Amino acid sequence: MKDENFVTLGGRITHPPGIYTTPNQGLIMAFGIAHHTNFPVPGSTMYMDIKVGGTTDRTKLEEFMTRLPVGRKVCIHQAAIQIRKWQSETSDEPKIAYHLFCKLEQIFLQDFARPPATQAALSHKQG
Repeated sequence: MKDENFVTLGGRITHPPGIYTTPNQGLIMAFGIAHHTNFPVPGSTMYMDIKVGGTTDRTKLEEFMTRLPVGRKVCIHQAAIQIRKWQSETSDEPKIAYHLFCKLEQIFLQDFARPPATQAALSHKQG
């Protein structure tokens, strides 16, 4: 049996997405999510970069980006986890970063971010 590389991870968008051109992948949309977890300790947050490829349609990516405001909850379903290694100029230690690579069809949009006024009202009601 061969190894499988499928990851499903949900979280909230941490920064506005951007579109980048790469020499071998064409157009890539990139954004980050924050996944709140209880591992390794309760209340931990894991940050994951998301790279979206598989299209040459910039208009389609730009339209999808309008649906990804900071704070919106998304689920990335069956993405491939990838590793990037590089040598830092300030350290002898090699640096390693992980990201999830997926297609638009693998991103499931969930609730929208609450406007700040709504968050403040909810906090006041709960307090």
